Amino acid sequence: MKTLLKLTLNICFLINKKTTLLKKMLLMNIVVGAVLLSILDYYQTGNLEKLFNQKLQEKLIKQAEEHRTHLDRYIRYNHQAAKIILSQKVFIDYIDKQSWSNNDSFQIKELNEIPPWFPDPSLLRSFMHVRYILLLDRRGKVREMYRDWPASLPDSLYNPSSLLRQLSHEQSFMTKVDGSPFLLTAESLYDSHMNIRATLMIISPIDDYFLQSSQGDEGIFGNIITLISGEDNKIVASSNTDLLPVGTNVDSTKDSYLIMGKSFFDYGASDLLLQLTSFISKEEYRKLNKEILNRERIQRGITAIVLIVFFGFFTLCITISLRELNREVKKVSHHLGIRTIEMENKNELYSLKEQYNNMSDEIIKQRNALEKETEKLRKLYHAVEQSPISIIITDSEGTIEYVNPMFTRLTGFETNEITGRELDAVKSEKSYKTFKDSIASDREWRGEMRSEKKNGDLYQAFIFISPIKDSNNVSTHFLLIEEDITERKLIEEEMIRNYNLLHSVIEGTTDAITLKDKGGFYLLMNHVAADMLGKSADEIVGKNEVDLLPPDTLDQVRTIDERVIAEKETITKEIIHTLKGNELTFLSKRSPFKDSDGNITGIIGISRDITEWKKSEIALKESEKKYRLLSQKFYTLLDAIPDKLVLLTPDLRIQWANKVAAQSLNLSEDGLIGKLCFELWYERTSPCEVCQTLRSFESHRVENDQHIDSGGRIWDVRAFPIYDENGEVRTVMEVASDVTEKIALQAGAMNAGHLASIGELSAGVAHEINNPVNSIINYAQLIKDDIEEVSNVHDYADRILDEGERIANIVRSLLSFARERGGEKSSVNINEALIGVISMAEAKMLKEGILLELNLPSDLTEVIADQQQLQQVFINVINNARYALNEKYPGKNRDKKFIISGEEIILDGAPFVRLTFHDTGTGIAENVKEKVFNPFFSTKPFGKGTGLGLSISHGIIKDHKGNLIVDSKKGEYTAITIEIPKNQ
Repeated sequence: MKTLLKLTLNICFLINKKTTLLKKMLLMNIVVGAVLLSILDYYQTGNLEKLFNQKLQEKLIKQAEEHRTHLDRYIRYNHQAAKIILSQKVFIDYIDKQSWSNNDSFQIKELNEIPPWFPDPSLLRSFMHVRYILLLDRRGKVREMYRDWPASLPDSLYNPSSLLRQLSHEQSFMTKVDGSPFLLTAESLYDSHMNIRATLMIISPIDDYFLQSSQGDEGIFGNIITLISGEDNKIVASSNTDLLPVGTNVDSTKDSYLIMGKSFFDYGASDLLLQLTSFISKEEYRKLNKEILNRERIQRGITAIVLIVFFGFFTLCITISLRELNREVKKVSHHLGIRTIEMENKNELYSLKEQYNNMSDEIIKQRNALEKETEKLRKLYHAVEQSPISIIITDSEGTIEYVNPMFTRLTGFETNEITGRELDAVKSEKSYKTFKDSIASDREWRGEMRSEKKNGDLYQAFIFISPIKDSNNVSTHFLLIEEDITERKLIEEEMIRNYNLLHSVIEGTTDAITLKDKGGFYLLMNHVAADMLGKSADEIVGKNEVDLLPPDTLDQVRTIDERVIAEKETITKEIIHTLKGNELTFLSKRSPFKDSDGNITGIIGISRDITEWKKSEIALKESEKKYRLLSQKFYTLLDAIPDKLVLLTPDLRIQWANKVAAQSLNLSEDGLIGKLCFELWYERTSPCEVCQTLRSFESHRVENDQHIDSGGRIWDVRAFPIYDENGEVRTVMEVASDVTEKIALQAGAMNAGHLASIGELSAGVAHEINNPVNSIINYAQLIKDDIEEVSNVHDYADRILDEGERIANIVRSLLSFARERGGEKSSVNINEALIGVISMAEAKMLKEGILLELNLPSDLTEVIADQQQLQQVFINVINNARYALNEKYPGKNRDKKFIISGEEIILDGAPFVRLTFHDTGTGIAENVKEKVFNPFFSTKPFGKGTGLGLSISHGIIKDHKGNLIVDSKKGEYTAITIEIPKNQ
């Protein structure tokens, strides 16, 4: 086939080179169309017939499977219909009402209408048409029969055997009865003991109606569906009884029919074998096959004609296009200077081929030349793109057309941000003016100036501007090359600074500095080294050390230099040098001088005159011994001082401290260095409000103040400024003395004097009050005696007597408290001492709403005590309780209680009297409970207490060899317990 087509094309192409392409293509279309039509008719007819048979066979097989599926479903409906009937309540109720006797002589009840035990017809609407139903009793005897078909059943089915009932029970069973095939299905109704009450049997004759009901009348192509008996190969049921009636032998139909789609089936214990088969008329098959082939030939002919016409039109279009293409190629060839071919009546394709060959040869030549130029341009483009220098190309007016990646990295402007914009959008005014001047003058320009980035940062740049000219020497574009030299400029400036700095250092140092090569020729020397040799540096540089150094010095220097070169390390050594008749000692440091590759090219020498230093070294060692001895004595003296000594910086950090200061915090002296004083001793995060050290730094004078540390101790702190050589205060020495006991003694003395004054005043006032009170009492008694007892005045007199006696008792207590004792201890009735204090405070407590409760035994043992001091303790404790209760309960409250109780106890084998003062006030926090006995420590606000009450009370009780114990819980209560030895 391929050979034929190729031959045909070659013939058409070679008929005549002068024959037009249109004629050739039309002739080729006709020839090819005729050949293809013949070939297709020969091959496709046979293939279509095979394909038709194959598709028909596949369709029939598929249809046979569908027919089998329909038949299976139809048979299952028979079984399902029996189950549905037995499950209905109407059937069960009907069976319950029956009283069938066991007598065998009875008449079977035949029903031609729907029986009363039949369910709603809608339930069986989707199932098969039930033609016969038998209702059997528990023994298997037929009691009723429903028939919806004109033909009668065989006699043997009116009394089915037990075997037949068993084979059809709960399954579909096919069998022959009196030579005819039937489908039987039986279902039973059971009682609670699983005994059969009744049996329902559905009987369906397997005939033409049975087959048509399950399948329909016809299949595809008018095929006939039959059921064939497997025993005698005869038709049992047919979908078209006119053409293939029941009883027809299958072998007799082979000349007239094609037999296809066979499928055997049986059910359960069925003893009947049936085959589902499709028959197709051979005559109908041939007619259909011929009709299909004729239709296909007509379609192929029409297709061939259409293709010939289409390809003819297509050829015409191609010919027209080829002629137009030839004309265009001729124009291009003429423009390129290539020889052209006149078409006249020549073959268009041949003419185009020759023209193409000529043009392709010329294009290949030009392409090779272009590739070389393109390669150059590609290299140039990559060089520009990868250039580390910023490149900008503008048109002749200064509009940016191209920037390379380095420009975007340098300035931060993206390509799409600036392409098409004027250069002034990305350059400073000065840069833009320079560029415009270059455009105007059409000349190159180069120089350095500052440029600006997108974010406003400035950078130093070297700029080169050059015009790009065409073949006519006209500037069409301008090239702006910009190199960031910021880092280079910074390096240059840094190098200049470093050089100036190095030169200043070399010339400003008092050491002699030299640089010489390995041969001993001096390359550099400062004025100190030159002065040592008695010449200027300019006179020495370039000369050899042999001509300048004395022999003994030269030997020492060369020995050290040789070691430096050999060991490649710096060597420091003393050199003795005789200069102007004086023997001097120099400390010489010699180091290797290396080039950029690490090779030693010379020696750097630094020499220092240490003659005087060597002389003073001996004296210094002697002085050091004396200083160490003196320092040891000094520190021993400072550590022996009982006060805390601390050396502080302006930010109050510790530079030095003596042992007493360290021991007060259980730290070592080194452990204090660098710490803040207010954090260590006062547990603060900032300096004290009144800091004598800070004042000393400011005033440059000795400052003094007192502080209470976190433990409640009182310190007298003095700050002594320490001046440096310029008279500035760099550090301050802080001296702290513990004056807690001293102040406590002073406070105690002041308090005792104050109490003595109060006592003296109270005694005078009491004496003054006592006489009028006694007179009031006496006159009230006289009134009472003269007035009748029933009178109101008699009652008023009683009240005056009571209040007068109360005032007298208070006065007596006050006199007793104020009476001087001389500090001597005696036997004291503790009840009387306590009641005397309570009588003075009771009125206030009553007014404040405090509920006072006394639990004091009347026979409480006497104690040995100073009654005045003991009452002072009671007053302090009572006042503290009153304050706590009033703070927690400003007004009256049922929980505002103050309970005083007493008892006798034994402590360590000795009798004691214990008094407990319990209030329900604010209580004391756990973290301050241990500090309540410290002088001047108070939980009350400033001005509300002195912080001495409990401290003095604790001292008094301790002086009486007793105990004062504090028990408290914040927000709930406080209990003060006083234990005093009993009088024995």
